Amino acid sequence: MGHTRSVPESPCAIRDNRGEESHAQGRTEQLSLRYNDRFEHAEQWAELLDAVGEVVRAVGLKQVAYDLDQQPSVLAHALAERERHYVRAEWLPYLVAHAPSDRIVALVASWRHLEVKPRHELTPAEELRAYKSALDLMPDVHELVRRKAGLR
Repeated sequence: MGHTRSVPESPCAIRDNRGEESHAQGRTEQLSLRYNDRFEHAEQWAELLDAVGEVVRAVGLKQVAYDLDQQPSVLAHALAERERHYVRAEWLPYLVAHAPSDRIVALVASWRHLEVKPRHELTPAEELRAYKSALDLMPDVHELVRRKAGLR
């Protein structure tokens, strides 16, 4: 809860539930918890919302809403940040899994100055070399594998 301050205002009459009047000399206003009233990561958040919108456009609003067990209007409001609806953290695994690109993951990684690189799939020849080099580290197992494969 933030700090409050009294804001001067012209006196006004207020009737309570018994019909009696009281005169208020001011009102209370909620102050920001930050001094500069600006969200530090607004640009990153806007980029992330855009990337989430990319997923929704690719999959379809109704399908994403169904998969997330949400009303389509709730999801649409969350993407537009309307009516106190927000993108929920619990939606991220689904959004990342169904994203047409690695944009969400790359954005989050970039905030920590990391880079996302796609995993290199080994060719069968590279995979065989990797197995052989691992077996060379275990001569007893290597010999057992060769015998079982009928290579000796």
